[in-house]
Amino acid sequence: MQPAPDDGPRPLDPFLYEGVPLDPEPVELIAPSLSSSERSLRLISLSLGVLSAIAVGAALMALRGVLLPFVVAVFLTYLCRPLYVTLRRRRVAAPIALGVVVMAISLVFVLIGALVASSIEQFIDALPRYQDRLEGLAGSVVAMAQDLSGRAGVRLEDLFQASDIELGPITSALQTGLGSLVGFFSNAFVILLYVLFMLAGTGALSRKVQAGFKSGQAETVAGLIRTVDAQIRQYLVTKALISAGVGAMVVIILLLFGVDFALLWGFLTFLLNFIPNIGSLVATLLPFLVALVQFSNPLVAVILLVLLVTVQGLTGNVIEPRLFAQGLDLSPLLVLFALVFWGWLWGVWGMVLAVPLTAIIKIAFENVKALAPLAALMGN
Repeated sequence: MQPAPDDGPRPLDPFLYEGVPLDPEPVELIAPSLSSSERSLRLISLSLGVLSAIAVGAALMALRGVLLPFVVAVFLTYLCRPLYVTLRRRRVAAPIALGVVVMAISLVFVLIGALVASSIEQFIDALPRYQDRLEGLAGSVVAMAQDLSGRAGVRLEDLFQASDIELGPITSALQTGLGSLVGFFSNAFVILLYVLFMLAGTGALSRKVQAGFKSGQAETVAGLIRTVDAQIRQYLVTKALISAGVGAMVVIILLLFGVDFALLWGFLTFLLNFIPNIGSLVATLLPFLVALVQFSNPLVAVILLVLLVTVQGLTGNVIEPRLFAQGLDLSPLLVLFALVFWGWLWGVWGMVLAVPLTAIIKIAFENVKALAPLAALMGN
């Protein structure tokens, strides 16, 4: 049997490459041969890149106590700069404007610290009552399961006992979390100091650029800095306002249902909303589990869960895509890597800051021509 004649390369299947522009020009798939010196240089560059990445990660972890307050201060500076600029435009003296902003941040810190500390202490005190309720629910579930499995001859008493429920680990975890939170707010003075100096230097960078570069270069660099700064500020302010709105709606819903510690769950929703997908899931499940234990009728908890899921769904799928620019979309795989990386470095606060930090990096890359391909790879 004779083989079929070769009529040249077969055309590519259009269904496999739908929407992908095909280059009619031939592409050289075989890399040109490199000399031994060039191969050695590439190997050295790759090794130096890996070692640099490891060194940066080790430095970030070692300097956590310094860098974490600084990053929080940068975010607060972006959030508070509109207030400072508004006061300055109304001819308020710079020291007075700085004092107003610092006092406002201090008041927010005090209120949040008092709210969280009191709520966690009350929650720990209420744990015995929740334990009794959980034991009652477990007994009901066991009784129902016994009725359903009686025909099969399975004795569920040997597998599960309602009296085995212990909430001691939960109490220990909450106390550890309270200590971590108090430790973070103990750096409030350092954060306020950072914010004070960064706000005081507002607008100074453009003047330094004008003085340090030639006229043409100075305008280009200053324009780039203003563009990146405006986009980062727009993103952070919009994200903070959306998170605050979601937290306020959650508080209103929980207060209408009479769920315990509604303000605490609202504050946690505000923080967790900065963690995509995972944060909204945790912020929804925590109030639901409390309502399931608190109320005797489980239908109340189910209705509450539906309302919370609706709020989170509308926010994540309708409101945020309309308010954010399309270029700020991040790849889900990149978001997952950022959450794992920053969570490993800085714990829970690193996970909260992971996506904003990644978005800021992407915004900076988009505005630098040489780094624009990396920004495209970071996109969704």
